Amino acid sequence: MCASSPRSAATSRAPAVLARSTSNAMAGSSDHGAPRIDVVVALIRDSSGRVLVSRRRPGSHMAGFWEFPGGKRDSGEAARDALARELDEELGICVLSAEPFMSLDHEYPDR
Repeated sequence: MCASSPRSAATSRAPAVLARSTSNAMAGSSDHGAPRIDVVVALIRDSSGRVLVSRRRPGSHMAGFWEFPGGKRDSGEAARDALARELDEELGICVLSAEPFMSLDHEYPDR
């Protein structure tokens, strides 16, 4: 996917975060019975220590808020594969390496 792409590459190790978020977007359920979706995000820093964040699109849930780049995992998709796909699709970033950083559960009360 990224080998032939002229897009930018993330050259340093990017810690990956697997977040389990509840929403009405996918089957499965949280501990409270709400539907569950799996999300992956990346913490990407440059050589100066600056962290990459992106702004949520207008018209989306929590539009205008800032977030770490990433997105929803497809059914059966490995976390690392989902992270690489989302970063390439959304920002044109080719993931060269990533390592797990943390996992958390979160519920959106307004969803």
